[in-house]
Amino acid sequence: MRLNNLQYAYVGNDIRHIYSGNKIDNYHLDKDLIIPLVFCQGSKIKSYWRKEANIDDSVLRDFFGSSESIEHYNKKIEIHLKKELIADDCKFIANTSKVEYRLKSINKIIDVVFFDTNDKPLIGIEVFHTNKKTESDIIEFNKLNFPIYEYNIDTRECLAISAGDTDSKEIRGMQSAFSRFEQYISTNARRVESSRDPIQKLKQGVRNCSNRRKKLHKEYFEEKDKHENLKDRDEKLKDKDKRQCTYIQELRDCIREYNDCIREINRRRHN
Repeated sequence: MRLNNLQYAYVGNDIRHIYSGNKIDNYHLDKDLIIPLVFCQGSKIKSYWRKEANIDDSVLRDFFGSSESIEHYNKKIEIHLKKELIADDCKFIANTSKVEYRLKSINKIIDVVFFDTNDKPLIGIEVFHTNKKTESDIIEFNKLNFPIYEYNIDTRECLAISAGDTDSKEIRGMQSAFSRFEQYISTNARRVESSRDPIQKLKQGVRNCSNRRKKLHKEYFEEKDKHENLKDRDEKLKDKDKRQCTYIQELRDCIREYNDCIREINRRRHN
């Protein structure tokens, strides 16, 4: 069995991706560190792991079983390490996760199980590549108190294949709480609906006041401009009147001087 496409291996308690592979660390296929791997890195080919020469192929077949492919194993480990999954337009984020989690209540092993902060199962994920879950599997999954999702490697879709036991005491309590919450929303929705007209009228009144303020503001500055223009015009008229008065006064002074000159001429003639 060839491991060329294997992407993950154990280094002690850690799981490492092939991208971080090197010639120094000791790699194993299993978490019990029984099946050693050799890291291979060439100049023209991509890096890969292979089993040690003294490890028989039967050991690998026992590890992967009769149905698990390398692709299935890679995706299972990837989901486990990422601790995030988008399914049915919902994003599930695990506090912790476990691979190959055995459920004694139904005597089955789930590929990956996400756990919440209370260390309770959040969801289970079954990775589908070549062997789809049967109807009998789904019947057993429905006995659990958490849902099981199936991740399709080829389509990258993740859909629920079981809803879990909806008749448990915990689920019934949650359903009752949701029912009370929905009733509360419905009651408040009617209150909001009944007060919608006054609210709309108040909003319209605010808009009317704002528009009126803008109009008065515009009218004020228009009148102010007119006043300024009239003031300028008045100042110009006053200046013109002043100049005319000055001219008239100067003219009167000239006439008076002219008359004085005439009287002086006449006086001298008689003398």
